[in-house]
Amino acid sequence: MAFTSSFYINGLFRPIKVDNVTIANVVKSEMERLGPGCSLNHIDVSDVTSFKHLFHSMIFLPGQSPDISEWDMS
Repeated sequence: MAFTSSFYINGLFRPIKVDNVTIANVVKSEMERLGPGCSLNHIDVSDVTSFKHLFHSMIFLPGQSPDISEWDMS
């Protein structure tokens, strides 16, 4: 699945849709683009069935972890 770093397509907000294969690459790319303490809530994780090792080997300084508070991981 391809992804884009642009949230707006034709002037309309479109979340970045990911799956088990693309989520790690998208998260890494967005954190590089937006900074370590960024919000990642614009990423649509509805097709992801495993978040295992997603942030494995990433080091976060205090107050610089990404915001994923709106991800529905149920």
